[in-house]
Amino acid sequence: MNKQISQLFDYGSEIEVEAAPAPFDPKEIREMTMNKIHNRQGGKALRLTGRSLLIAAVIAGLLTITAFAAGLSIHQRRQDEIRESLEIEEHHVSDYAEPETPEEPGSGVTVLSVINTGDSQGLYLNVSPVEPEDVRDAVIEEENDGVVRSLSYCVTWNENDMSEARIVTRDWDFPQEDLITEENMPWGAENYQHPSREAMVRKYLEQGYDPETKTLTLRCGIPNSVLDMSGPVTLHLICWEMRARLEPVPGEEGVCRAAEESAEIYRDYGFFTFDPVTEHSSRIVWFPEPVEFENPELGGTGRFLGVELQPTKMYWILDCEAMNTICTPEKRRAAFEADPEAYHQLEISWVGLLDRLEREASMTFSDGTVLEQLNGETSHFGEDGWLYDEGWYPDTPTIDIDAVESVTICGVTIPLS
Repeated sequence: MNKQISQLFDYGSEIEVEAAPAPFDPKEIREMTMNKIHNRQGGKALRLTGRSLLIAAVIAGLLTITAFAAGLSIHQRRQDEIRESLEIEEHHVSDYAEPETPEEPGSGVTVLSVINTGDSQGLYLNVSPVEPEDVRDAVIEEENDGVVRSLSYCVTWNENDMSEARIVTRDWDFPQEDLITEENMPWGAENYQHPSREAMVRKYLEQGYDPETKTLTLRCGIPNSVLDMSGPVTLHLICWEMRARLEPVPGEEGVCRAAEESAEIYRDYGFFTFDPVTEHSSRIVWFPEPVEFENPELGGTGRFLGVELQPTKMYWILDCEAMNTICTPEKRRAAFEADPEAYHQLEISWVGLLDRLEREASMTFSDGTVLEQLNGETSHFGEDGWLYDEGWYPDTPTIDIDAVESVTICGVTIPLS
């Protein structure tokens, strides 16, 4: 069964390249993107990748270290780790479920837990058998005579639509010697650091893989919009062997792009079934008075209208003409075609401003705890027509939304009563 890589992944309209290729080859971009998925505190790299990209962040879970209980199966151990790492009980998260798992590991897929993130079902899975070499090949792309090969784990719900499943780790911390420094990143960051591929492989083997049972723990997100939430859902897990022939980009020294892309089934782990979590908690608070902000570089203003809190993420609710242009495909295309340089300046200035304002924002909980750096990573329009800037919480995978007493944005503190 052969497929074009473009047939397998439909990332949606939020990824749109409007300028020349970014000054990084595909390997570097993939490596930096994987690092961003695991380390969201690094900034808004997923929002400005290349010279003009707005990329929706991929939902990814991080696990914290927990002691292995004697006598528990690999499935039960992983469930305990996931529940503890997501702080489900501590933050009273009801949007979460754990199905019963087999006592003994076996071939195929085992569903460990499910969390409803509002727009998707976050699935944690154990898959077996997986060889250590397969884990390596899912991270390190091998090049032979100009052809790049790698493995990718994907969950599909129909013939062509798939979601990539990523390896779960308990943390994403690396010693300095395992980090690579990149300079002059497209989104303006200087001295950006990310782990080497070899360090990532070691991390995955140490924390996401059980050599005794040859079990790999994965996480993927399935959009709620494609599922029948009223009953059990059947999905399919496949490990694809991805191949692409590289060719030089004209006028870009040392930069290559993928051509003649294809994918073949490397290993078929079969079908599995899970019950979607239908419950989802949300708390929307509209500010008594909008909080206005101004762009000192280009002029123009915007307003923070409110905030939506969910257990796994939050949204700043905005009214901003410039951001509306950036986030509306038709307006964005028209502005770019009219004056590419002016549009790039508009995008970089406004996205950078919003990033700074939200980074300086904070929320205060009833116990006095303060959470800072509440910057979003992607924006979309809500049914009410306002712009919702979506981001995850730093330093914690979930929060107790009912325990938030106030938020501070642009120096203004708003009680959430």
